[in-house]
Amino acid sequence: MADPLPHDPLVVAGMQLRAPGVFRAPYAVYSATYGIERGTCDRRLVARDIASQRAMTQRGASPAQNPVQPVAAGSPLTYQGALLRDSPVGRGMDAVDLGCVGRILEYAPDRLTVRWYGADHAGLDGPAYALTPLATFERDGLYCRDYRTVATRDGRDEQNYGTACRRPDGVWQKSG
Repeated sequence: MADPLPHDPLVVAGMQLRAPGVFRAPYAVYSATYGIERGTCDRRLVARDIASQRAMTQRGASPAQNPVQPVAAGSPLTYQGALLRDSPVGRGMDAVDLGCVGRILEYAPDRLTVRWYGADHAGLDGPAYALTPLATFERDGLYCRDYRTVATRDGRDEQNYGTACRRPDGVWQKSG
């Protein structure tokens, strides 16, 4: 199959979409990209998926039965906190912001900066976040990414560089 043309409507940020709403990243094909292909994280979609996963867990359904995001126990959307816990950037992030971090690491191609506003955003005075996956590689059989995060609070930028690896249960964990 020939490479898609640069103007092909099913090519976004250098990655080919296989069908409407399906994004191809290394190792897997995903749906519901949360606006990441447009350089933003849609907090409403992430919050909906977190609520769906919590409801399924409370009903005793296995997360693998969740059509929104089939994963093993540990709900990757809700357990990304350890990734940025010791970072000034992670201070003040809620579960939805941390869900955005995990989804960006999962879906965004290298060098695509994804931006979003935190929950406290009221007008222009709330936090703004940006995450850029810098490089993707394999380490010890795990899918890993170098990344840069920026939080803008009260007009000041706080930056963090790090490496995260995706565990088999889908949770991104700080590495190195």
